[in-house]
Amino acid sequence: MATVRKTPNGTWQVIIRRKGLPQKSKTFKKKADADRYGRNTEAAIEQGVFVDRSRASIITCSELLAQYVNDVVQYKPCYAVDRYLIKPLIASLGSYTLDTLTPQVLSQYRDERLRTLTGSSVKRELGFIQRAINYAIKDLGIRLAEGNPISLIRMPKENPPREKIPSDTELDMILGTVSPNMIPLIEFAIETCMRRSELLRVKWADVDFDRRVLLIPISKNGRSRRIPLTTKAVCILKGLNESDAGPFQFHPDSVSTAFSRACKRVQVDGIVFHSLRHLGITRLFNRGLSIMEVSSISGHLDVRMLRRYTHIQPEDLLDKVG
Repeated sequence: MATVRKTPNGTWQVIIRRKGLPQKSKTFKKKADADRYGRNTEAAIEQGVFVDRSRASIITCSELLAQYVNDVVQYKPCYAVDRYLIKPLIASLGSYTLDTLTPQVLSQYRDERLRTLTGSSVKRELGFIQRAINYAIKDLGIRLAEGNPISLIRMPKENPPREKIPSDTELDMILGTVSPNMIPLIEFAIETCMRRSELLRVKWADVDFDRRVLLIPISKNGRSRRIPLTTKAVCILKGLNESDAGPFQFHPDSVSTAFSRACKRVQVDGIVFHSLRHLGITRLFNRGLSIMEVSSISGHLDVRMLRRYTHIQPEDLLDKVG
């Protein structure tokens, strides 16, 4: 039965009690709205089509994002990057409850962010909140009237793929201006095609010098892989201090910042630390490795993605085409 009662502050509260279901309550400013809600809810229960969406009107976006980070994100290898995505989301959307986080609200957020950020950056932010809402639906049992609202908005276009990798001359210029302790990291990144996050998590126990193999326990896609070490890669590792926890003791942000500053000092434009991964993969193809061989080293699950990481120049093909 639905019970409608007036509260001390002048609003009207609906309380619905039904055997086999948890007690439900909702407050309205007008008695007519409370009566209508009570009748409609009871009718939906009788017909077996009632869906309880009350939790969506209680939990805020800020609370959901915090819980999602605590329960899921902090255990992922991408945590160091994802934790920065939560700040602008909470600043703009944190006070919205999930039932008021409509496609219109999210579209407005997208358009405002696009004024100062690239499409890829805004898409990453929207992807983060999309995963958080999916977590709310699947893991927390929160029901939304139209499902995940992100699926109902237009996503920004990705940035064009980076077309530039450093030339040998540019690389020498960069190496000549960075801090000496970063040189082994840069050279090892090229030799192994590893991501920044993978490089900075390497432990000495992961290195098998006898077999010249490096274990990457976990990567961006959540999988482990073992990669061969070139002669130069082995020499780089042997030249480092094995008393440290791992070969490369850097903070992720400091690596990217230092590399970008070095590029700026020598006026090399369009290059970031991740460009070294592109360079390493391109060199593997130039050495004649097959797509499957390169993907086993780079860790790409979708070999089509390798097209974005490969920068083979026409001059490199002259000997093959004749």
